[in-house]
Amino acid sequence: MKYVPVLLVFFALLTISCTKNVPGKTVVEDKCSLNKTGYECAVQMENSGNTASLEIFKSNCLSGDSKSCSHLENHIPLIMDSNSDRNKSISDFLLPLCIKNHDWSCKILMEPKFRITLSVNDLNSVFNYARSQCEKNNLQWCIILRKNIHAMARLKVPDFQRFVREIYTLACNRGDGLSCEYQGGFHEKIRKFPEALSDYIKGCDNGRYNSCLNAVRVIINRSPEHSSASYARIMEKICSRDIDEACVFLARGYAFGWWGEKNLEKSVSVLKKTCVRGDTNSCLTLGDFYRKGIIKSGDNIKKSLAIYKKSCFLGSEAGCARYSRETLHSDSGKSSGNDVRNILEKYCYYKNTYISRYNRYSRYRRPYHNNRYPNNGLSCGTLGILYLEKLLSPPSGEKGEKLALDSCNRGYVSICRWYIEKVQKLSVKISKTTLNKLEIQCDYGFSDGCRALYHFYLKGTSKIPSSKTKSDFFLKKLCFYDPSSDICKKK
Repeated sequence: MKYVPVLLVFFALLTISCTKNVPGKTVVEDKCSLNKTGYECAVQMENSGNTASLEIFKSNCLSGDSKSCSHLENHIPLIMDSNSDRNKSISDFLLPLCIKNHDWSCKILMEPKFRITLSVNDLNSVFNYARSQCEKNNLQWCIILRKNIHAMARLKVPDFQRFVREIYTLACNRGDGLSCEYQGGFHEKIRKFPEALSDYIKGCDNGRYNSCLNAVRVIINRSPEHSSASYARIMEKICSRDIDEACVFLARGYAFGWWGEKNLEKSVSVLKKTCVRGDTNSCLTLGDFYRKGIIKSGDNIKKSLAIYKKSCFLGSEAGCARYSRETLHSDSGKSSGNDVRNILEKYCYYKNTYISRYNRYSRYRRPYHNNRYPNNGLSCGTLGILYLEKLLSPPSGEKGEKLALDSCNRGYVSICRWYIEKVQKLSVKISKTTLNKLEIQCDYGFSDGCRALYHFYLKGTSKIPSSKTKSDFFLKKLCFYDPSSDICKKK
């Protein structure tokens, strides 16, 4: 029995030596026995499911080991996805890395679910890093900063509005178009229009479509009183980006000399190019120029009808309404009353089906069909005008004045202009809201709005009295926008 321990030791050594010599068998090397804080040891621990590996990676990363930093950058998102209830611990883990300027960790901490777990001091540290990166022309960080700006109210900055504007200005100057748009909104609100226009143009240059539209709107609201050649250059720049509203306004400015001198040839060129592109407003404006004789041609009426017809074909209800009306007024259109009626009724009326409220019992469900339900749109207003002008005979039960008035109150300027100008006694149903809509259109350079307001304040109603001062004011605007108007020629 005294030899048993010796024999056991012998057989153990024999087994180990045999295992080493068996082909295909390898001994797993313990990386942690060599260096318990090394990268290889951390990988081995991670593979075995030991979460302490994260602290080793973190320690190595803070010491400057790029392999550990890259490993954490790839591994942390997996932990985030699988452990949504551990946001606080993940934030605490990432904060030292962010303070050491590891970009990826700061980006994670700026996400809302981690940002809310930070203390005010920690949030301030992350924000300072984000701002420093934005100041270094890092557009991605500028966008992150802009998206999280209102969450920075936790920092309790003394003048938060000024703080926000500074961040927007910083991001705008680094190429963030939306920040430029926000900054333009601030300036417009406090009536600093040149600064607002400059911000909107920057936003437009950085690809913001709404900034382009806002720049056009600011110029329109400031014109014609502040017309200049510089505005024309801005409009040309915006028009070159296929912003159709800018092209139409630019063309009108060239035609009527808003930019300092008239250039009808350039105006027609802009309108034709935009009309071919499919913008119906450009087609309608070009047709109006032919109809009013602003563009001299052999047969202006025929050309204007062709353009209105094209606009109608492109799906413009305004084009169809104008084509229908001008067709009946022209010599060649006297026999086309039924065609015109069909075109307008197609847009004006739609089928409406009513079901009884008591649909719980099937025997009471009786549908009621109404095939002539007016939508009070532009086509309905045009039909009303044609009935009042007696170019079309109204069907039984229809009243031209009601159709025209309802369409006017919905803001259709051309209908309002005709109704207010031609009807002797104006209806009290013309509201102040309708007048405000006309005034906006007048400010945008549409002469029909100015003309309607001029006639309205000449006549007045029992609720809104006439006013010589206001009528003269809108007449002056009308003659600036459209010097070819017959009223301006008489004056």
